This record gives sequence, structure tokens and C-alpha cells, in this order.
Amino acid sequence: LDSPETMYECLKMHLTHLDGRRINVERSAGGGATAKKARISTYRESQSNYISETMDSILSSFIKNGEIVPEELDEGVIGLCKRHSATVVEAALKEYVEEKKERKIKKETLGE
Repeated sequence: LDSPETMYECLKMHLTHLDGRRINVERSAGGGATAKKARISTYRESQSNYISETMDSILSSFIKNGEIVPEELDEGVIGLCKRHSATVVEAALKEYVEEKKERKIKKETLGE
């Protein structure tokens, strides 16, 4: 790749969908088998941490805006979010918040 910026833009595509299939985008490593495994393991851990931090940031922005209560999503849902791309998670959370608002309005109009 031409630059580190391009590489990180490509890595952001990890766990996105292409032609109806979920893709994995990971850094590769050259060298001997043992060194290669160690480098790939380090790269995967780094990428996993980045994804986790990104999801935490997205979730905290929804909490900060008052759209989601801090304990509203359990660890299973958060874990599921961390297995998908940031774009997908953000869209899903926006849809969830909208549906929650609609249910609240519907409940209020029915007088419950």
C-alpha cells in the first residue's frame, strides 16, 4: 500500500459486507513460520483492540446523547456489536433508538 493511512482505511473494512458476504481484512506478516505467527497474533490483537475501542466510542456517544441508558444493552449485545463493522453497528443502534421512540409514542397515545 502507498501509505499507512491507506492501510488503516483498508483495515476499517474488516467485518464489512461485500457482495452479500462478510469479509475479513487483516494485516499479513512475512518471515519464518514462528515469527510470522507471532506478528499475525500481535496484529490481530491490535485490530481487535481498535474495533473494541471504536464500539465503546459509538456506544458512549449514544449514552451521552441520552438515546440509550448505560445498562440498557447487556454484555451479549455489546459482544455482538464488536463482531460487526462500525457502520453496521451505528446504523443498527440508530434504528433501535428510533423504534424505541416509536414504541414510547405509541404507548403514550394508547394511554398506557
